[in-house]
Amino acid sequence: MQNILIIEDEKRVADLLQKGLEENGYQTMVAYDGAMGLRLFRSNSFHLVISDIVLPNLDGFELCKEIRKFFLAYTSLKPIRDITREAENITALYIDKRLPVKNEKDELGELCMTFNDLLERLEVSFQSQKMFVSNVSHELRTPLAALIAELDLLHGIKCSQRIGYRNRPGYRKPYLSRNNCQKHFRTSCRHSL
Repeated sequence: MQNILIIEDEKRVADLLQKGLEENGYQTMVAYDGAMGLRLFRSNSFHLVISDIVLPNLDGFELCKEIRKFFLAYTSLKPIRDITREAENITALYIDKRLPVKNEKDELGELCMTFNDLLERLEVSFQSQKMFVSNVSHELRTPLAALIAELDLLHGIKCSQRIGYRNRPGYRKPYLSRNNCQKHFRTSCRHSL
């Protein structure tokens, strides 16, 4: 449904316009002076503004100038809003996305290219960090697995014995005490470094 703002200081004329437009399926709002009409215009979205020229507080010509200023500001800031919307879609999961550059020679184009260069450096940094974490986890897993296997052998416990089969026939006690195993573990750790 389309919204229409009626700015008319004569109530009879405003009511007549409002009734005729609403009968034809339009949604309307009415202001009875120029200042009130400007406030309504700034706080709502309208498809059409119908205004009288002779109005109290702010005449029709001044009202048109203010509305034109609003549209100039709105249209001049639209590219910045578009860039902001695109930048909000770039996250750590989508670090490979870039901002579109419409004109490399204007200020907004330069800003987008600088931002894209920053994203490129961040992406390289994230990839380096991911590779470092992967390498470190591999390097830590290998010696730990060897130490655990060595301790299991020293302690003389088979996997089945660890799960609760100690009372079965054939179970033998470990030939090293727990204290000796801990001392051996500390010694192994020092030698592996």
